[in-house]
Amino acid sequence: MNGGSAGISGAAQAGSGAGTGATSGVGGSTGGNGAASGAGGSTGGTGAVSGSSGASGTGNMQTGGSSGKGGSAPGGAGGASGNAGAGGSGGKPDASCKKNDSLPALRCRNSSDCNNGSFCSPTLLTGGCGAQLQATRLCQMDADCTDANVCLSQPTPVCTVGTPTSCGPACTANSCGSGMRCATNGHCEPTPCSDGFACAEGTVCDGAATNADTHGCRPASCASDGFSCTSEQKCDASVSGADVHGCAPKSCKTDGYACAAGYVCGDPTVLDAHGCRCGSDEVCGTDRVCNSAGYCSARGCATDDDCECGVCIGAPSGTCAPDFYYCSMLAA
Repeated sequence: MNGGSAGISGAAQAGSGAGTGATSGVGGSTGGNGAASGAGGSTGGTGAVSGSSGASGTGNMQTGGSSGKGGSAPGGAGGASGNAGAGGSGGKPDASCKKNDSLPALRCRNSSDCNNGSFCSPTLLTGGCGAQLQATRLCQMDADCTDANVCLSQPTPVCTVGTPTSCGPACTANSCGSGMRCATNGHCEPTPCSDGFACAEGTVCDGAATNADTHGCRPASCASDGFSCTSEQKCDASVSGADVHGCAPKSCKTDGYACAAGYVCGDPTVLDAHGCRCGSDEVCGTDRVCNSAGYCSARGCATDDDCECGVCIGAPSGTCAPDFYYCSMLAA
């Protein structure tokens, strides 16, 4: 028998398809990896009708659904294949992203997410001490003490202003800690570098220097003490941004400093002492943009949907942040 007669006969022919050609392929299912393949069309007499496109998948970064298979039937040609399902809608690029996540307890996007008396802050702040206590001073000088004792400073408790004191035994040759010595007045004092204290690496012994520490050690100079600057620095204490050793950042304009890939050379500033500026948003990283001054800053946002991965803090005129802020308590 031919295909046409099979379509007309319908149920009269064993194994033949019902009436018309293949029905549409079923749309791709929703889920993690995009739309699934469209199912085959049902059997039919003429097989002339094409399967329709699979539906779009949803979820995170899904690919399009595959083509629906053509219908088949004894005595009739198969229906044509359905078109591929459309791609799934975009979502979070990484499972660690907080974008559009529900707020955990005591976390916030705005202060309106917090209870009365607390505010939204980037780090968790507690109520603090409230009222500050004055330190207890049981003596002001050694003369206030008896039995050859001396007036000694004590550890300062939390939420206390000032240094507590009390009378105690005078020091001995072996009672002071490392780097200390017992002075003739019965108090421990820093051991001078001129009396055996070893200055740390990068410092030299110079007790007369105005920038010397309590042991008489001062930072070594790249100009006079042989201190070596890094490859990104030059020895010039007169340049803005020079450190305690006299080492200053090299400029990309005058000293041959090479800015990183994607950055352009400009004038040195406090934000970049070498003078490098971002050339595009791509070098700034996730949820950051290259601003008009040439520096990377947080991306502006009105909702989480404006962020690539993070959450929108301070909407509607907010900025994208990698995580929620904290509901912190105001000081009492």
